[in-house]
Amino acid sequence: MPRKYRRKSERGSWDEKKMREAIDMMQGGAKMKRAADACGVPRTTLRRHFKNLLCKPVGSKHLGNLSVLGQERELDLVKHITDFERRGFPLTTADIRKLAYQFVIHNNIKHSFNDAKKMAGRDWCSGFRKRHRNILTIRKPQALSIQRAIHLNKPSVEKYFQILERIMEENNLFGKPTRIYNVDETGLSLVPGVKKIVGRRGMNGSSQITGGERGQLQTVIMATSAAGDYIPPMIIYKGKRMLPELEKGFPPGTVVHLSESGYVNKDLFLDWFKHFCKNKKDKDGKTLLVLDGHGSHTLNLDVVHLAAEHGVEIVSMPPHTSHYLQPLDKVHFKPLKEHYKEAVRIHLRNNPGLGIKRSDFPTLFRTAYFKVATISNSINAFRATGLYPLNIDEIPDYAYAPAETTNCFQTPNTDSVACHASSNRSTESNITVESLQAEEAVLNQPVENSDAIGRLPQESENVTTQTLQKERAADSAAVDSNTSLESNETVTDMLQNSNNSDLNETSFETILPFPTIRKTVMRKKKAITTGSRILTSKSYRSELKSYLDSKQNQKKQNTTKKQTTETFTKKTPASRSEKNCNPSKRKKKQVDRNDQTNICGFCQGNYYDDTNVQDAESWIQCPVCHLWYHETCAGVYGKTAFDFVCSDCN
Repeated sequence: MPRKYRRKSERGSWDEKKMREAIDMMQGGAKMKRAADACGVPRTTLRRHFKNLLCKPVGSKHLGNLSVLGQERELDLVKHITDFERRGFPLTTADIRKLAYQFVIHNNIKHSFNDAKKMAGRDWCSGFRKRHRNILTIRKPQALSIQRAIHLNKPSVEKYFQILERIMEENNLFGKPTRIYNVDETGLSLVPGVKKIVGRRGMNGSSQITGGERGQLQTVIMATSAAGDYIPPMIIYKGKRMLPELEKGFPPGTVVHLSESGYVNKDLFLDWFKHFCKNKKDKDGKTLLVLDGHGSHTLNLDVVHLAAEHGVEIVSMPPHTSHYLQPLDKVHFKPLKEHYKEAVRIHLRNNPGLGIKRSDFPTLFRTAYFKVATISNSINAFRATGLYPLNIDEIPDYAYAPAETTNCFQTPNTDSVACHASSNRSTESNITVESLQAEEAVLNQPVENSDAIGRLPQESENVTTQTLQKERAADSAAVDSNTSLESNETVTDMLQNSNNSDLNETSFETILPFPTIRKTVMRKKKAITTGSRILTSKSYRSELKSYLDSKQNQKKQNTTKKQTTETFTKKTPASRSEKNCNPSKRKKKQVDRNDQTNICGFCQGNYYDDTNVQDAESWIQCPVCHLWYHETCAGVYGKTAFDFVCSDCN
């Protein structure tokens, strides 16, 4: 039978409700002809349902074979599928087909699945999805990193909102959205990618011209308040020399800087913070600035001191939670990139053959920025993340579900990750068999208690329409051509056999258990914690100062250790003729240890000429920066050494 079957007859066109009413009339003593005429149902069909001569639930107009698993087991399977999805490990159609096969094998259920492939058929899977189409669908999941899955948990989010509540109470910031800001950075490339287009059907060669193979990345720092006030953005180009055309065309007030990498660093973030203090709306009184845990933000002592001078309270978010807690990440940046991508596409179409230059970036960014930097976007962003009005319930419960796999969260006193086996999970799903049955009723799929199958209402019962709907058969919603019933086997007998084996029946969770962590996650203790913190507090400032001082002292000790005067032997890079030679035959030269170029650029180690070592390791030199590296540190051997360029110069 085709998967999308179109009916060719009028069989089963009567109404189930009318059939139930006709059965009630006959139970009350009415004749079959009178009951059939009064309710508008076929007389012969009424006779079969009244005498229970069918292999299907009484009152059901379902045509075709029953499903292999039955409605109750299929609802258990649906719940198992949705639980896997909540935890971040969704199942594919192949997983479901294999799980269904293993279930019927473990429980000795009669089936017609493929024993060679050891999985249910595609027709069964298609019918299963149709029977539960209001719950299940085929979709492509969004990638979620393991760090985000672990760190977005209830305890860390609660700690973050407690800090926000305390800061807002102490500084009287409730009801003052103009004094609550969020800052974040994102990157925009000169080659942002392509969008979906309308093309010719069946043509495989659809293409869209871009500005180049790879484009340079520009960093954009944006900040906005809960009231919709925007700080003029900061743009960071990669380079060392500022050209006048790189500053023309940006939104008014935009500041432009350069960095060697094109990314933000401590000095550039300090410049941005001065720009923020100059352009924020309320310069008198306390201001709250919420940001992520990037090192240029949290390990910047100059910014912390300057914030204390200007009355700015800085709070950092928990790590890897910006997709739910960062207003700019939640609402602004994705539309910004889409509008920028559209502006680039139109520019290339209007200027064919010219490509995209860095001097074109200001105009393209301006077009996208003004479409995103609206008051409504800022208000909605702060509301969606629960930042203003302060409301932790804006973070949905399903956001914490992936953390159930590891049960890892940040402890209140430190930011180290701990693992706890929680017996009472507040984020447990409310999906039950009963709720799934209620959802199935939306599509008028019959769902009832299995005990009521094949049983007519007694005269003493007060039967209503709702009662009869609840007593519909559990197996009447199936459309499965793979299973057939023997002529002498009734639905009642089948369900009685299954009910007797339910106590010893192997569940879906036993066959395919949920992923769980097997051992405690151990993390190295860091010199300074990086979770939800008040960066402008005195305790954090003293801790940060001690951390930076110790780091500076360690750096000085390493430098002093390298500058000891001692002569050692270092091997020269191999020539073409020496590449395939034995390393012990390569030329050696005497160099002074005082020379910093004779230290490995990766491991900072020195090479000593030990005459007893016959297989001394060879060194190789980068042709760009002229630094030396061990062959093992460089990861090149033999012929590949000729094309070696270090990672800093590549």
